Amino acid sequence: MKMKTAGIFLALSVAGAAVFGGCGGGGTSASDAGEQAQTPGRVLLSGFSEFRELRTFKFSGYFDKAEINEEKAYVTEGTASVKLTVDGGLGGIPEFSIYTDTKYNTKSDWTDVQAISADVFNADDEAHSMWVSFMTRESGATRAEYVEKEYTLAPGYNLITYVIDREVADRICYLDKVEYVNFRFENGHDDPYILYMDNLQAHLTDEPIGEMEKTYDEGELLFFDDPVDRYFASATTIRAMATEAATLSMCRDPKYIKSGNGSLQATVVVDPAGLATHSPAITISGEPVTRVDFSQYSKVLFSVMTDADLPANNMMVEFFDVNGVFLNAIDDIRAQIGWGTIIEAGKWYTLEVDIQKLVDAGLDVTKIDRINFYYQHVMSGEPFSWYFDEFTLVK
Repeated sequence: MKMKTAGIFLALSVAGAAVFGGCGGGGTSASDAGEQAQTPGRVLLSGFSEFRELRTFKFSGYFDKAEINEEKAYVTEGTASVKLTVDGGLGGIPEFSIYTDTKYNTKSDWTDVQAISADVFNADDEAHSMWVSFMTRESGATRAEYVEKEYTLAPGYNLITYVIDREVADRICYLDKVEYVNFRFENGHDDPYILYMDNLQAHLTDEPIGEMEKTYDEGELLFFDDPVDRYFASATTIRAMATEAATLSMCRDPKYIKSGNGSLQATVVVDPAGLATHSPAITISGEPVTRVDFSQYSKVLFSVMTDADLPANNMMVEFFDVNGVFLNAIDDIRAQIGWGTIIEAGKWYTLEVDIQKLVDAGLDVTKIDRINFYYQHVMSGEPFSWYFDEFTLVK
């Protein structure tokens, strides 16, 4: 895919934007937020205090600038904040990550974190969206991301609070090994817009993490009946752009459930700026996959359905082991029905993976790390959904 080549410019400077009046978005005032940074039970993850700190962040290529700001109207902790000039153009997602292995942020064990918060000023006269998530890493390429949440940044000051369901996070992530916090922002605007961020804090608790019950039925890899099942799935864009990522949810409509009381719904994005050759994916990872020794089974079955007739799309499955060895296109719908045949709405298709094929390809089937389901990016028409159910292990 074509990537924007212009890099991000980090500049040690004092922001010169005009001060806007009032505090938008409600909530706490900027001066109050600065006082809260000293409250016991909180840890400062980033004060965005100096140029060298910004250099430890990982930026995508879709910011115009990230600068140190010392204008007090946009500072709530310490003497500085970060001024983000966000590229508004099409073609990519502006985002940056704050890592936990630097001298500015050393808190990687989040077992006692119940929320994180940040003060964000939107210097534009219209609202913008921001998404927050965090990535955990067991070792090597074995990672798990906690669910991403969207926030609307009203003009003016916004106190953003990202609440963590610790029972869920402990189940689906490596909560004691947080690798980075990620912030991404909307694109699609004619002109760049400016945001200021300060006072990124972790809010702590001494309450122990409760047990979350998750039992597995006979032959279940994942049946999508339990609410927690949703959190083992994530939208992945390793072969696509971030703008093309699907929206995931649990479906309780019997019309789209093969058995039990739920299925996983993935609503695709129609993005004209993308490419037809791109393949977004849905990834299943975490406990349902890593708990299984696939060498004890002969095959795995995956039930897939769509709510729209698809004359030119496909769905294929891919396995990865913990060593990064993978095999894709093990089975796909087109291989079953032929490329000249429509994928029919409301009809369940079964993808079948022969475990021996994984072994022959060199995968360590005793240590499978994740399973990806790829479909073709849609550039026009109405959004539709894929549905997943009955991921079954067969002896």
